[in-house]
Amino acid sequence: MMKPDFSQMSCKDLRAYVLVHRKDDDAIEALIKRRNPNSPKHRFPQAIFISAMPLPKLEESVHVAQHLKQMVAIWN
Repeated sequence: MMKPDFSQMSCKDLRAYVLVHRKDDDAIEALIKRRNPNSPKHRFPQAIFISAMPLPKLEESVHVAQHLKQMVAIWN
């Protein structure tokens, strides 16, 4: 089977090809290389580890979680 010429494909077509052929490393690499280095970066918040949380903060978090659980139960 001949692979398509990724340099001739539009970004939309290449992305669709990668979604269908997820194990095609050459296609994935071609798609990654097209990334715009000036595009905005989306940072995700850092994970909060319960073991590293001070006890008062942990108790507050548990209280908030219980309150949210009650509110969800009321809404449903």
